Amino acid sequence: MLPISNEITVAYDAVLKKRAVPVTRHADYRKWLRYFLDFRSKYTLSDLRSEQVRLFIQKLKEKKQTTEQQKRSPLGF
Repeated sequence: MLPISNEITVAYDAVLKKRAVPVTRHADYRKWLRYFLDFRSKYTLSDLRSEQVRLFIQKLKEKKQTTEQQKRSPLGF
């Protein structure tokens, strides 16, 4: 899995704070960000963000992620 740069981490943490995401959930959000960025680095994807998220969800299902596991994602599916 690719590391996330400090610059992206700081910006992402600022967004989490702005959106009032509980600090106890920040680690989960960072984990899902790493998963999503890793997914994007491995596959050629459309430039449409909604399509990227749809394909990411599809990949999670292929990997046998349960619905409960998917619901814990900050992507909200």
